[in-house]
Amino acid sequence: YNPTTSSSKYPGRSNLYDTYDLILSDLEEAANITTTGTVNSPYYTEDVVEAAFARVYLYMQEWDLAYSAAEGLVDGKYTLVNNQAAHDSMWKDDESTENIMLVVMDLNNVGPATGTVYLNDKKNNGVMDPEYIPTKSLLDLYDAKDIRRNTYFKEYTITATGYGTDD
Repeated sequence: YNPTTSSSKYPGRSNLYDTYDLILSDLEEAANITTTGTVNSPYYTEDVVEAAFARVYLYMQEWDLAYSAAEGLVDGKYTLVNNQAAHDSMWKDDESTENIMLVVMDLNNVGPATGTVYLNDKKNNGVMDPEYIPTKSLLDLYDAKDIRRNTYFKEYTITATGYGTDD
């Protein structure tokens, strides 16, 4: 690799069809070397590849192929959570019937704690001190009965410097 400002030194861009063709070819190769999938698998499995096929077919607007690729996953091994406890467990404990692949992060591989910016429950002198406060328009996107709302958001009385105290 020898970077230069001359665009003539680099290969031209492929068209969209060629790009999809390359991606599908890579997925076909991956399908030949992956193992059987299991719920919450930390590895790339045949089911992960099948889900990737479905996603690529969606982007290609190949609806029937996308449906065929996804159908065996959602109608079989990976069932969507449908209650509050299961949804909470998926997001808080990394356990779910719908996780086709669960990327593992343990104490030996800790990266930046980006989630704490949004999920910060720390108290500062007994007062909730979040680093992110969702807007009303964001909260209004979730119906009160939507199980995602109860997992993603909590109601607290907070004090925001310069703005006062509110729920």
